[in-house]
Amino acid sequence: MTQEISMKEIPDSQEFCPGEIFRVYENFYDAPKKENYYDYMLVENHGTFLAINVSSHIGGIQKAGNILAEFDTIQDVPRKVVSGKTIKDFIGIESTFWIKRS
Repeated sequence: MTQEISMKEIPDSQEFCPGEIFRVYENFYDAPKKENYYDYMLVENHGTFLAINVSSHIGGIQKAGNILAEFDTIQDVPRKVVSGKTIKDFIGIESTFWIKRS
């Protein structure tokens, strides 16, 4: 089961690991509201993270695999994570949601 949590509600100090997904709404002018988004997954890439589009269903447009951004990981922790602030700075806050899996 998943839950959409607005990035407005996420603290800057929140840590995100590889595999986390962020949904950005309102990318298409013609798509129905429920289909008007892209999903981006955090993928580790030699010490940095990439936000890679994992959506392929939007209006028949193939966007999966496109890279939105590259992030530096938090340096002072023993695991590979990126902060909520970094996600907000690079992906945005408005119309952006963390897809929390339970």
